[in-house]
Amino acid sequence: MKKLLEKVVCLFCCLSLCCMSFTVNAAANVDLAKETYCEDVLLQMSHGFSLQPMNTGDTINISNSFLLYNFIEEPVAIFYKIDPVGYAIYDFKNGIVLQYSTESNHRFYVDKNDHYYYEGLLEYYTKTEGGFLNLITGIVKDVDLHNYSFTANDFYANGNVVKESNIGLYSASEGPVYLLKNTRLYNCNKSVNFPTFYPDKTTAELSKCPGVCGSVAVAIMLECYDDYYALPTGYSFVDSTVKASNPYYPDIYGIELVKQVVPYIEPSANGSFLLDSGVRSYLSDRNINGGVALGVLAVYQQTKYAIGSDGSGWPVIVGNTKHYCVAIGYQDVTQKQIYVNNGYGDKEWYNANTIVSTWTMVVNGTK
Repeated sequence: MKKLLEKVVCLFCCLSLCCMSFTVNAAANVDLAKETYCEDVLLQMSHGFSLQPMNTGDTINISNSFLLYNFIEEPVAIFYKIDPVGYAIYDFKNGIVLQYSTESNHRFYVDKNDHYYYEGLLEYYTKTEGGFLNLITGIVKDVDLHNYSFTANDFYANGNVVKESNIGLYSASEGPVYLLKNTRLYNCNKSVNFPTFYPDKTTAELSKCPGVCGSVAVAIMLECYDDYYALPTGYSFVDSTVKASNPYYPDIYGIELVKQVVPYIEPSANGSFLLDSGVRSYLSDRNINGGVALGVLAVYQQTKYAIGSDGSGWPVIVGNTKHYCVAIGYQDVTQKQIYVNNGYGDKEWYNANTIVSTWTMVVNGTK
């Protein structure tokens, strides 16, 4: 831990050099280079930096950072670009890093000169004709701006903001712990693929489809269990021909398996989920007894229980108010955070208080 603190101090020193040429968004009255903001971000990301060799350039790039807005043009978060690789999205009102990565740059927030909107994890938008374009799915969202409200508290489960004490946690920190089993980075939850998932739906119906993140999360779980769970000869969780289809093509990795899962999990194309009953039906059709069980522990504890203290356990589906993805790690160094395969081709860290529920796979043998 002493070395970790030394690294953080080093980062702060590097940051002080970057902050000499900061910009202030006067209209919003939010200072992107505010020292307490930047130090807080680096502190909450400190274990992420420790995963790679330290460089003097591993710090916040203020000149390529910018504000994120809700749909009525109120700033709700700051997007910080991390050099040489990475990003953080920071709730400056509550002082919490909502999500971050030091492994890859953000896939959708790419141009500091563009104007971006943000409604929490995996809800990335730009303004377009007819509404707001979801940068992940490609669906345009129609928003009644006269009756719209979104504040920083809406980022969290049930609106409950919980910021841990950074000082108190150092003596009892844990992790990071990473799942030892591999999960595939399926990335086919895009509007261009909706006709494949719902061949009987009209264009008008598909234009209202919010996506198939539940089916993608279940598919990621199924392929992992198929790779590592020992079933009797002749049984399998998925067909091998669809499990690894199209891994090197953008936006269609996993499309064949997700296509098989969608009728069980999201048959109506309207955002409704049938997680446990859908998984049970899917497995039953493959002569396997099982399903997914809603977690009874707090989200962080349930994730820790599923993955195990040494990472030898299993992935677990986690959901916020709008999306499902798959947890593959956890840590509690300065904040309780969960490492996820987000279902869009990337891995990133989420603050645990942004997660609402967990769903653990349960297998009870074969028929």
